[in-house]
Amino acid sequence: MIDSTHETSINSKDPVLFEDESMENGGLCGMMRWGNFTVYDRMEWYASNGLLFEQARERFAVLMQWLDAHGMLNTDGNAAAKEPIPDDFSLSDGLLTEQGTQFLAVHYESWLFSGGTSDPIDTKLLDEAVQ
Repeated sequence: MIDSTHETSINSKDPVLFEDESMENGGLCGMMRWGNFTVYDRMEWYASNGLLFEQARERFAVLMQWLDAHGMLNTDGNAAAKEPIPDDFSLSDGLLTEQGTQFLAVHYESWLFSGGTSDPIDTKLLDEAVQ
């Protein structure tokens, strides 16, 4: 979740990285916001660790299929969901419908640190949240 202490910088034109240093991953993941545009996660944030990089690719593929099945991807997102996850993939508002943006803003981080990192990747938390 976004720390409320950063609220004043959200409307800035400069990118702002939000990291939760209390997370077990030591802040490897974060969200970046440019004004109202959010990047939830990116492949390049895992590039320094080969195992995490491939796990991220699998996680993104599962999530994109789930979002597609639940009508939360826009036209660009639908096209991306049909392709293998590229090395430069970014999970961002640019792929999502308004519903998808609202859903990920609330649920992405909690899923990421629960079912999103399990083996196999578990979407149960997402399924429960959408009901």
